[in-house]
Amino acid sequence: METTSHNATNVKIEGHRGGMFDFDNTISSFNQAVENGLDSIEFDVWLTSDNVPVILHGGPEGQVEHDISKHSITKDAHINTISFEQIREAKLPNGEQIPTLEEMLDLFHGKIHLNCEVKEKQPEFAQILIDLLKKKGIQDGFLLSSFEIDQLQRIKDVLDKDEEYNPVIRFATCHEIFDSLEPEDFPQFSDVINFDSVVLTNEVVESIHKAGKLAGIYFYPSSNENEETYAKAVSSGVDIIISDHPLVLRAYLSSVTSS
Repeated sequence: METTSHNATNVKIEGHRGGMFDFDNTISSFNQAVENGLDSIEFDVWLTSDNVPVILHGGPEGQVEHDISKHSITKDAHINTISFEQIREAKLPNGEQIPTLEEMLDLFHGKIHLNCEVKEKQPEFAQILIDLLKKKGIQDGFLLSSFEIDQLQRIKDVLDKDEEYNPVIRFATCHEIFDSLEPEDFPQFSDVINFDSVVLTNEVVESIHKAGKLAGIYFYPSSNENEETYAKAVSSGVDIIISDHPLVLRAYLSSVTSS
């Protein structure tokens, strides 16, 4: 399939961890994503030891990963073992505090579409999350994504059981390179299938679309994000590109559209 301006026009640009305009998952980066008119931003959420949802990438098991200026929080400490008070005192490498999900909603909901990647695996997170969204009156413009499919299912179950709260919240399941991308294996509740650009083919995108879902790609490692992959994504009809270089991506899409 050839790259077309129609396909390029339809691609949504999503800033990975806020778009990397500043240190990842920070208010500064989110602000710049809004200022630069991105379609959406992706960010990562965990729970503190006292059950406050905070935004930080974390390692596979919730390790802090980053060096932060708080002696009581060491690199590789698990976010679940750190209190909100400790988190609030900490400073990220760019000097900012680690934001909470509540702050994120207060500052950015309604300004840009939000993709909240659920990293937290604890079952109680599902109720905590829905309670917060309900408290903030979130009705739309919000997507929940995760590699933890069981956790997304828990969240959906909690949402479905709440007779007073009926928002239009979409779900995106994230799939690794060894996962099946056959329609019969897609979770029914998922609206979007996010998958690694390494396995991007026309057939994969067609399979996702035939299942009535949107196709999104991410890049791992991030060095896989390049113009060649952009071209492949556009030609295959990918709907969403989750990018570390959203302005570079936009320039590419604009060049294709105007050619």
